[in-house]
Amino acid sequence: MKAAKFRSNPNANKKFESKSGDDAITYIVYDYETYGIDTKSTGITQLAAMKLDSEFKVRSNDIAYNFETEIYPDKIINPFASIKTGFKIRKKIDVDGSVDYELIGRLATSAKLSEKDLAYNWYSYLTANKNTCILGYNNLNFDDKVTSNLFFRNFINPYSWFFTNGNSRMDLYHIVIAYASLCPKALQWHVKEDGKYSFKLEDISRVNRLMHENAHDAMSDVKACVQLLRLLNGKRIDLEEFTAQEQSKLFNINRSPAECFEFLAKFRRKDFVKTFVTSQRNFRFVYFNPGYGSRAYHGAMPVISLDNLVGYSDAKQREVILVNLLANPEDVKEFFSYTPEQLADYFKLSAKYRKVECPLVIVEVNKFPLFAEWKACFQNDRINGEQEQERMQQNIEIINQVDDMYNFGATIRNVMGERFASLSPEGISCQELVKEVEFQDEEQNTQTNEATKLTKSFKLSHYLNNVNNKTIYLPDTLLSENTFLPIRYAALFDGDAGPELDRFKDHLGVIASEPVLSNLFQLYQGDNYYEMLPGVAKASYLQKKLNRLELAKEQFDNAIVDLRLLFVKDKESFLKEYNLQEIKDISDMTEEYYNVMKKCIADLMNDLPNTELLNATYDEEEEAESTLDVSPEPSEE
Repeated sequence: MKAAKFRSNPNANKKFESKSGDDAITYIVYDYETYGIDTKSTGITQLAAMKLDSEFKVRSNDIAYNFETEIYPDKIINPFASIKTGFKIRKKIDVDGSVDYELIGRLATSAKLSEKDLAYNWYSYLTANKNTCILGYNNLNFDDKVTSNLFFRNFINPYSWFFTNGNSRMDLYHIVIAYASLCPKALQWHVKEDGKYSFKLEDISRVNRLMHENAHDAMSDVKACVQLLRLLNGKRIDLEEFTAQEQSKLFNINRSPAECFEFLAKFRRKDFVKTFVTSQRNFRFVYFNPGYGSRAYHGAMPVISLDNLVGYSDAKQREVILVNLLANPEDVKEFFSYTPEQLADYFKLSAKYRKVECPLVIVEVNKFPLFAEWKACFQNDRINGEQEQERMQQNIEIINQVDDMYNFGATIRNVMGERFASLSPEGISCQELVKEVEFQDEEQNTQTNEATKLTKSFKLSHYLNNVNNKTIYLPDTLLSENTFLPIRYAALFDGDAGPELDRFKDHLGVIASEPVLSNLFQLYQGDNYYEMLPGVAKASYLQKKLNRLELAKEQFDNAIVDLRLLFVKDKESFLKEYNLQEIKDISDMTEEYYNVMKKCIADLMNDLPNTELLNATYDEEEEAESTLDVSPEPSEE
C-alpha cells in the first residue's frame, strides 16, 4: 500500500478557490414549527419562507410565505414544543354556540391551511422556479425530512423537489460550522464556558446583532437566516485584522466571506463532492461534521479518505468513506486488525454494544457534506494543537502498517450496509467485539413513585410499533422503510397532478395490491374525503385515527413526566425556564381536547350501520414485541 501522507496537499485550494459561477437564480429560505421532533410523524404548526434573488435580496414579485395548519384531530403537540413555540390548543365558541378547537401561536396572524392544502401549496412554491437553492438552519437534519414526509403522506414525490429542474439545497448550520474554521472573522462568536462555540441560531443572531425578535416563530427564524446569509457574503476582511504569521497562510476563502460562501456552495452538487474528495489523494483534509463528537473542535474533523487509500472509484457511488484522524488510536489499531468475519459482525452490532468506537465516517454525497483543505483551516486552534497533531500522527502510522489495505477497504464496502441491522450481541458470532452494557427496562428507567407521577408508560407504543400492527393500524409513512415506493410508482406520487381524488382512479388496482399504499391512501382519503369512504373502510380508518390519538396522548403524558423529572432534579433552574401555571394550562386543555376528539371518533364509529371494526382494538394484556426502525436514511436521488 502506498503510505498515507501526514501533510497537506501541495495544490491546496488552487483549483477549488476560483469563482463558482453559482447557477442558483433563486434562493428559498424556510423554517417549520412542529408538534414534536420526530420528523416521520410530527404535525406541522407553522411553515414560513422567503424567496431571494441571486444577490440575496427579497424578490420584489414574491410576498412572504407564512402559513399555519389547522389543528390535527389525531395529533397532540408536545408540551416542550408548545412552551417553546407558543402554539397552544384553544377552545373557541362559534356564533351558533358550537364548541371547536384550534391551535394558536404567539402571533396568531398566519392563514390556516389543512395539511393536504399546505403540502400541495408548498410543493408549488418550491418548484415554481428553475435553479432554486433551498436552505434553512439545520434543515438537512430536520426541516427537509419533515418536508419529505409531508409530501409522502400526501402523494407527492418526497425527493424530486430538491434536485429536479436544477434545484439544490444547502444548510446554513453546516456553513456556519465551516466558517468557524475557514473564515472565523466574518462572524462574532458566542463562546461557552467550556470554550466551545455555540452554533445555535439565537446565539449567532444575538452576538451578530441580527434581528431575531421571536425565536421559534418560523418567520422570525427565516428573517434571521436571511440576515445571516447576507452577513456570510459580507465585504472582504481587512488584512490588518490578521497577524503577520496568519497573513503568510491566507487563502482567499480565509479573507473573503463571499468567496468562502461560493466555495462551500459548490458542495451542494454531489459530483463536486466526489471530485474534491478524490483530489485529496492520500492527504489529510477536514470534514465539517455537525455531530456531537466534533463539537470540541468547533465542528471540524481531520480525516483521510479510505477510498483514496485503496484506489476505490465508482461514478455512481453515493457515499464516501473517511477515517477520523482524531479517533482513539487504540480503537483505530484494533478496528484495522479485524478479519472480514469480524468486520461483518461489527457493522451488524448496535453501536452501544461495540467494544471499539468506529473510526470510520460514512458520508452521503447528496447531503451537502462540507470539506476543506487542511491548510485552509489554520485558524482553528482546536485541531492544530500539539496533542491533536500527535494523535493524528499515531493514527496515520497505524493505517500505514495495515498489510493489505486494498482488501480491507473492499471488505468495508461489502459489509458496511449491515450497519443498519443494529443487532444485540445474541445476533452475532464474534463475541470478542462486544462490550458489557448496563441498561434498565425502558419502563423502569424513570423513578416509579406514583405519588409524584414520575412513571412513564410505553404499552401502546410497544404494541403499535410491532411490525404487523404498524402496517395494519398506523399509516406507514416511515419514509426510510419505503424509499423506493415513490420511484416505483412515480405517476402515483406526481405532485403536479393535484390533490383531488380523480387523479387516483387509474391507480386503484396498484394501491389495493400494495399494503403500504393501501394504508396511506385510506388515511389520505379519510382525512380529506371521509364521506366518500365505504362503510368498512370508514371503520378501519376511524380505528387508525383512534390509535394515533391514543399514541399521541401517551407520548404527551410521557413528556409531562419528563417535565416533572426536571423539576425534581433542579427546582430552581426549572423555575427560571418554565412556568408551572403554563404547564398546568397546557395539560388541562390537552386532556379536554383528547377526550373530545376521542368521543367524536367514537360517535362516528357508532353511526356506522352494521359494520364491525375489523378486530382493530388495542388490548392492554396482549403482548407484542417492539421493533426498532433500523432502515437506512432514504437516498434521495
